[in-house]
Amino acid sequence: LAFAIARPYMKETFAGLTQSDTHTIIVLDNSYSMGYKVGQMSSLDLAKKTALQLLENVKFTEQDRASIILMSDEPEFLIEPTNRAEPIKKAIDDVELSYLGTSFPKTAGLIKQAVDKTQNTRKKVYILTDMQRKGFEVDPIRNGSNGAGEKDVAELNALLKDISQKAEVYIVDTGNSEPQNRAVIDVRAENRIVTIKSPTTISLDIYNYTSTDIQNQPVELLIDNEKKETKYVFIPANTKTSISFRYEFLEPGPHSVNVSLENDYLTIDDTRYLTIDVKDSAKVLAVDGEPSEGRYLSGETDYYRLSLSPSESGGQFSLDIKTDLMFTAEGLDEYDYITLANVRDLSADKVERLEKWVKDGGGLFITLGDKVDKKIYNDLLYKNGEGLLPARLIDTGGDERHDNPLHLIETDYDHPVFNAFRQEGRKAALSAVVFYEFYKVDGIPKGEGSEENPNTSTNVLARFDDVDFSPAFIEKRFGDGRIALSTTTLDDEWNLMPGRAPYLVLMNEVGYYLSSRTLAYKNIRIGEIIQIALPNNLYAKQFNLVTPQGGFITLSPSPLPEQQKFILAYPGEKRDDVTPPNGGSDKIKKDTVPSKGVDTAGVYAIQKSGALPSEKPIAYFAVNVNPDEGNLERITPQEIKNRFPDLKCEFIGEGAKTGQGIEIKPPTSGIWKYILYAVLTLLAVESLLAWLFGRGK
Repeated sequence: LAFAIARPYMKETFAGLTQSDTHTIIVLDNSYSMGYKVGQMSSLDLAKKTALQLLENVKFTEQDRASIILMSDEPEFLIEPTNRAEPIKKAIDDVELSYLGTSFPKTAGLIKQAVDKTQNTRKKVYILTDMQRKGFEVDPIRNGSNGAGEKDVAELNALLKDISQKAEVYIVDTGNSEPQNRAVIDVRAENRIVTIKSPTTISLDIYNYTSTDIQNQPVELLIDNEKKETKYVFIPANTKTSISFRYEFLEPGPHSVNVSLENDYLTIDDTRYLTIDVKDSAKVLAVDGEPSEGRYLSGETDYYRLSLSPSESGGQFSLDIKTDLMFTAEGLDEYDYITLANVRDLSADKVERLEKWVKDGGGLFITLGDKVDKKIYNDLLYKNGEGLLPARLIDTGGDERHDNPLHLIETDYDHPVFNAFRQEGRKAALSAVVFYEFYKVDGIPKGEGSEENPNTSTNVLARFDDVDFSPAFIEKRFGDGRIALSTTTLDDEWNLMPGRAPYLVLMNEVGYYLSSRTLAYKNIRIGEIIQIALPNNLYAKQFNLVTPQGGFITLSPSPLPEQQKFILAYPGEKRDDVTPPNGGSDKIKKDTVPSKGVDTAGVYAIQKSGALPSEKPIAYFAVNVNPDEGNLERITPQEIKNRFPDLKCEFIGEGAKTGQGIEIKPPTSGIWKYILYAVLTLLAVESLLAWLFGRGK
């Protein structure tokens, strides 16, 4: 009885590892939050050290074996089951911090595969992680949904239940118990188009995940890897703070931007990258369907030209004006957006070229008038809602005698085109503008497009105050491009807007909106692919992708003959080598380059092979980490049990404040309980026998 009361235990966690016919599965979290480092060791260093300690107790016999899974939002098998100690220990030593996020739910699928494949009688799973809360959340975007539904959670719990029934699961905490972090979570150019010698606003968001205000936090702005400015900012605790830099680019072409904080305990998210394409000016092609006949401001595009380019000295827009007869729809790629102003008609081949150009990201502004052939527009441009024209033309409306003025109503001031009029004074000025005639339209599609063209959507941005509330301004998404339709004229034939302040503002806002092509494909996340289509005049047999480390990877172009372009992409397939920075013949082994996407954050540049160091790159690409991983808030063991009730596991280890080491407390076997039960049973039996024998006497 005294022995039982003393509560003896066995170190089952480690002692059990020595038993025969056991498969030990080490799940090692190498997401970038594991780079948190206080003192000499990071969370990943502690996890690797602990994994090696666990393996010291494995009997690598014919029956006993071990394997390794790397845990992240792109989990992978690092080592398949093996009974050889050295390869698996070396693999753990060689594990490097990734730029990936954490996902226990995604990793659980690989754990189940490992458990199901093994033939060993006993299976043990050790999950070594920093206990970051985000890593234990069910993926919020799955199968096209906007949130993790009950079905997703139920499927995950069923999977965890199956694992728990087949294996012993241990979660080992190698994180810091009180992590402190602040991170740059976003950087962007506020200007919709960036031109030389015009101030560009570069904004960034910093999140202070700590419970302490940060005074005089230095923030550096670098352009093309050269330091340009440092600001010192105050960042309140547990708050996002936004700051801005203003910078004037002097040279057109691609430019790289990075903004950096002073390094803290987690350095990966202290810097964020951006690429910007700077133009001399936004180039506009205006096709004039009613050109001037010598009288001042009598042409369809005369007022328009003055609003976008009021002087010969240049500005943010440069106009190339052609008559509808001169317009061939050739060489459209040199323009940022195109305006069709009261153009009578277009041939089928011109429409086809315009459609291709807009789908690839071009902007098209269509304005109407008395020259327009509505049948041709409806047949070739509207195409029952599948073409470029956002609505079907019915007939002219309004007052031909210009006795009954109309005004704009139901204007969408949240849209970029009309956002400049949100202020009450400007809103009143726009509402006071007089309109007389317009084209009545119908057939405006609702929703997000059709099965044939899923990337289309149409919205009415403003209406007239006539009895039918007729659409005045309509926009349409078409592939990667945008179309804006004004149902009245660009000149003063049907309205009194040209020559007034709202006209100047509106035409410029339309220009900014339609010429601001997205650079999302050049500003990507870890795991995505670097890809660009270039015109054939830039073709070369080989190109170099210069990496953030200074080395380069050779890329071969893939032709697109129908589009007179070619594509460069990385990674197109898994590669085993990367050319070193010095361009020598030796190859650097790089087995970790993924086949799905880029694995390292930073700025990448594309150059022709053999380009001189002084030559400007053809394009920059900015690759950033998922900022959510910088939130190091921890999850408790009880919360994990509540969130995943079907996961039967033991928790060992506690995060260390200093990061110098971690104390692993192995769970006890509870042998004292069984001894106590046995003693109590013997006492009960003894008492029963004594009563029976005593009664017999």
